[in-house]
Amino acid sequence: MIPRKGKAKNSASPTRSYNSSRSRREMMQRLLDLGREFSEVFAWGPDNMPGVDPDFALHRLHVDPSFRPTKKKKMNFSDEKNLALQKELGDLIKSYAIRQLQFPE
Repeated sequence: MIPRKGKAKNSASPTRSYNSSRSRREMMQRLLDLGREFSEVFAWGPDNMPGVDPDFALHRLHVDPSFRPTKKKKMNFSDEKNLALQKELGDLIKSYAIRQLQFPE
C-alpha cells in the first residue's frame, strides 16, 4: 500500500492514508523487487544454509512412542487447490524440508 501524506481534519500534524486501488499489485511488485535485489541474504531452503547446524534449523516433535498415531479425516479440496498443494509439497520434499512417514495401521 502506498502511503499518501495529507492533513487530518482539525489537526496540524500530517497523517497517512492508503489508496487501495493500486495498493496490492504495487506492493507485491515492490516486495518481489526487494526480494530479488537482496536475494543473497535470504535462505530460501536448507540447501541455502551450508554453515548452519541442522539441529539448530530443524524442528522435531517430542511425542510419546507409547501412543498410537491417529488418522485425520480426509479433507476434500477443489482441483485447483489440490494442484497447488501437490506442487508445494513436492517443493518441500525436494528441498528436504519435510519427508513422508509411513505408520503401521
